Amino acid sequence: MTRLLLLALTPVLAALATSQPARAKTVHALVIGIDQYDTLSDLNGAVNDARIIAEALNKRNADEVVLLLDGAATRERIFAEARRLAEAAARQSGWLIMTYAGHGGQETERIAGDEEDGLDEVFLLSGFNTKGKQSGQRIVDNEIFALLSAVPKGVNVLFVADSCHSGTMTRDADPRAGLLSRRFANYGPIENDALPPLPVATKGMETTELEHVIFVAGAKDSEAVQEVFIDGVPHGAVSYFLSRSILGDIDGNGRGASTMAEFRQMLVLAADMANEQRQGASVNFLPGRGGEPWVFATRPKSTEAAARVVPAELTLAIIGDGVAPAGVKLVQDRQQAMLIWDVARGQVVANGLGDQVAEKDARTGDAVFIAGVTDKWRALPGFRALATSHPLAVTIGQDGAQKRYASGRVPIGFGGNRSDTLKYLTAFNIAGDGTIQSLFPRRSRPAEGEALSPDFVVQMEAGVQPPFGADHIIAIATAARPDQLRQRLATLEGKRAAGEALAMVQASLSGSDYALGIAGLYTGPLP
Repeated sequence: MTRLLLLALTPVLAALATSQPARAKTVHALVIGIDQYDTLSDLNGAVNDARIIAEALNKRNADEVVLLLDGAATRERIFAEARRLAEAAARQSGWLIMTYAGHGGQETERIAGDEEDGLDEVFLLSGFNTKGKQSGQRIVDNEIFALLSAVPKGVNVLFVADSCHSGTMTRDADPRAGLLSRRFANYGPIENDALPPLPVATKGMETTELEHVIFVAGAKDSEAVQEVFIDGVPHGAVSYFLSRSILGDIDGNGRGASTMAEFRQMLVLAADMANEQRQGASVNFLPGRGGEPWVFATRPKSTEAAARVVPAELTLAIIGDGVAPAGVKLVQDRQQAMLIWDVARGQVVANGLGDQVAEKDARTGDAVFIAGVTDKWRALPGFRALATSHPLAVTIGQDGAQKRYASGRVPIGFGGNRSDTLKYLTAFNIAGDGTIQSLFPRRSRPAEGEALSPDFVVQMEAGVQPPFGADHIIAIATAARPDQLRQRLATLEGKRAAGEALAMVQASLSGSDYALGIAGLYTGPLP
């Protein structure tokens, strides 16, 4: 368990974006999801992503949604539909939305000097093969630039790539993890390439430089997109939370409208929380567009904002002789397990993430240990749901939460809320085994429980020591002083009670104005 020590309280001023009412626009969308590949490893969650995005668009009365899954998403069909939908959007200066969930890759650049690293980024389609005619079932980044730059004037474009062009993970995966799929494929040289020559005019050009394009990426160019379990279902985190934003769950100021800046903040924070900061999502648009309205009008905050989230069924695979706790489903296939328990070593690994998340100390029995760990991982989705549309930033370390820390002290900060009314901070830690540890306000300093400056940031330190795993820091900003919540959380101090803590927080926040942040601090020996 990581020992957390509070340091100084530091006020930080931040500029607040002014939200304007979102205007109704026509929306035409091309949604692509590919799980099944002829020659590459299959994925688990790309089709899930496409379906929930299409469903969200239809619920918001998009004018037209074309859904292409697996083998239906051919190169020819994609380009034809994209051009047709762009023309349709142009009739009323509307929006063209294109989303891709599937494998990405890299290959030697086709235009000499085009890329800084000498490699083209590529989207790989279901029928792709490295030889002959089917080698044409891929799309190079230059072609995406040419396609989007040709969109008629007056059309705004949202292009989402929930794939990756690198197999690199920021924290090495534990070999015991079954792991969900990574959306990156290595493939050999192309023989008898069927792709047409690339437009020379696209040399050195980036899609992010197009003034009418909002470009969303599931990870940085140097990172892998790892599928994760959300509500017990494999997804790409960016696609899942894009669907939530389409449904209107991105209102950060309570006024029922969202700007592009709010859309970016919500999507990046929510995706980072879901994938435990293993990869860095990004939303890119030209400077000056942050105050523009997001295309989908949002719902004002309501009494449903903190409704109780029923924990999803948690699946557990066991290495060795152990018994699953009540309410946890035991599975044999590690790839179907959300958690993997190595009984002999007293450690638990989170599948999908590939991280060791808990380690038993010598004084704790197996049954008590695994009950606390599984209770925590059933509760975490509930905390993330509270944070999705009401985010509060939580920062971990100088290198970010993507790193695993082996020793020493790790700086942590939380705060910078976007509302002048959210001035009361409450924070606690959930250790790897589910133990609750109060962080803020400290009992020895009651003044910390009073109102803080509107854009406060609280700094603290975590001292890293065994047992190793994943601590999750929860920070909550509220408009009213949450005396009752603080008192109730105090009764859980030192107990393995993540589920109880979630219920207390849900009950306290229901119908109120709040912001909530959650971040994982991963500790353990470095490889």
